[in-house]
Amino acid sequence: MRSITAALLLLSLAAGARLRPSAPRGGACRHASKDSGLLVARIREIVTEDPVNPAPHEGRVADSLPLLSPSAVRLIVADTATCRRVIAVVNANNAVLISQGKLHLSDSAYVLSAGPLFVMQDPDQQIGEWTSTYVVDSAITRVKAIMGF
Repeated sequence: MRSITAALLLLSLAAGARLRPSAPRGGACRHASKDSGLLVARIREIVTEDPVNPAPHEGRVADSLPLLSPSAVRLIVADTATCRRVIAVVNANNAVLISQGKLHLSDSAYVLSAGPLFVMQDPDQQIGEWTSTYVVDSAITRVKAIMGF
């Protein structure tokens, strides 16, 4: 995994991407906050069946999220290795935008487990008014979907 991160770093430096310094947030996993609480609530709303308000659930299929119980969606704050792997996959997915200077390398993010999948959001990584939120497969090898909140 270090070789992937190193390759991304070299690719970004060679392409002139802007790198931001790492903020002291305790590593790759961001700690619980108001923002992470809103993210968990939003993902729970999408993946939990609600016959009264089915609208959010239509996006569940489009965003490659399974139907889950609310307790199956949780913030990961202590598993730094998993957070780093998820962040590396998202950085690789965004390599072109990073090389163009439109995005920066994420070094820490909110990472949720959502059943067998992972959801990642770096609140410092915005395109316009949208904060991109990524759904990553269970093997942590590819981005399955991108949502904007």
